[in-house]
Amino acid sequence: MAELIFELGCEELPATSVRRAFCDLERGIVSRLREAGVETLDSRSLGTPRRLIVQVTGLPDRQPDTKKEVRGPAVKAAYDAAGNPSNALLGFCRGQGVS
Repeated sequence: MAELIFELGCEELPATSVRRAFCDLERGIVSRLREAGVETLDSRSLGTPRRLIVQVTGLPDRQPDTKKEVRGPAVKAAYDAAGNPSNALLGFCRGQGVS
């Protein structure tokens, strides 16, 4: 299991706002991790007027695989008359990270 330590340096916060700031930051980080499909075992946060820190433990070594379906250019626009890939298809492939 992996561990994440997130430290945010900030302008001087009022002492009365520090606890709320680091608690909100912790909730936000854990929420975004869950939205990405990454479950956590435990998290804690702390802070000072110039630092907000969140520690997340029990992270999996990798994010679970997901399937993503994306529509590319129409077949008529994807290939030229000779059957070679067009610039539209090549640009779409580059944008998706495939050759």
